[in-house]
Amino acid sequence: MSWGHVDSLGYPGNLATPGRKCECRLCILQSIHCEPRDEPWLRKKQSPRQLPLDLRLVNARFAMLRDGFYIPTVFDPTLFALPSSSSSSSSSSAPAPSSPQQLFPESLGRWTKFPGFSAYRFALHRPRALGPRLPVKLQLVYTSGACVASGDRAVGGVGIAFSTKGRENTRGCVGSALEASGPDGERAPATEERAALRALVKALEWRYWYREGWEGLVLATDSAYVAEGATAKLPGWLERKWFDDDEGSGGDAKGKKRKGETLKPQPKKKVENRDLWRRLLFLFRLYAIHGCELMIWQITREQNALAAGLAKDGVVRAVAKCPTRWSQRRDPLLKQDRYFNF
Repeated sequence: MSWGHVDSLGYPGNLATPGRKCECRLCILQSIHCEPRDEPWLRKKQSPRQLPLDLRLVNARFAMLRDGFYIPTVFDPTLFALPSSSSSSSSSSAPAPSSPQQLFPESLGRWTKFPGFSAYRFALHRPRALGPRLPVKLQLVYTSGACVASGDRAVGGVGIAFSTKGRENTRGCVGSALEASGPDGERAPATEERAALRALVKALEWRYWYREGWEGLVLATDSAYVAEGATAKLPGWLERKWFDDDEGSGGDAKGKKRKGETLKPQPKKKVENRDLWRRLLFLFRLYAIHGCELMIWQITREQNALAAGLAKDGVVRAVAKCPTRWSQRRDPLLKQDRYFNF
């Protein structure tokens, strides 16, 4: 049985078609399989100012591959922070604490291989310590989710930002309502965790950023659920067929029987939002096999104010009219950007 088919929206076949519920590692690997179909185009559009594609492919796959799946890494801002120049003492060589706004200032980017195309991005350019004498080029996308009420009355909103508001050629602030159903077509209750996870999916789907030549994409979130789940817990969930490790079979933390205690089996708990996590596994692979390393950066709510405000706007839209069906909405400017709309 082959599940490598990807439908017109880019979804693996078993996610787009309800009814296929197998959650073993092999079936999940088959369901998220995709080929690097953009690689020939990326080689053709290789710029001399970019890190060569072969090096980007090796870096991304080596950094993200874990037990057959591609998992984002944790972004460490100290690796890219500039040394403090406040004094000439030995402590001046230590990297200064950096916020996302300091590390990734907004700038107007122009691409030599795409004449006429320019766009604002939150970008980091740093000299490379090792390897080719080309600067490190990373992009930052802020993501956030919000939710009001609870139970059947709950509605959520999603926000992503890759530039500030008001940029004429870059609609970089996007807020939308959280759908009442997931990519598998089944209804899912709105929660703040689900909204934050949906924002991560939206950020990766809005544009396929690797086509712009970034060697790394940093996804900033204020959600510990998203940051820890995507970088640390996801491999364990896959190994246990989506059973959470917080639920044991009774006894101590290792599942052993305590002295004088009758061991009582406890019901195991399935991980919530599995449809979105599986969608992310597909997107993680898509970016890795095209040479773009994905990194997750957990930041504070204050640092993520731009995306958080957009998520609240999405909640307002959801209160007015909550969309029932899942939709893969992409950047409307792709219709004008003839280089990337394919």
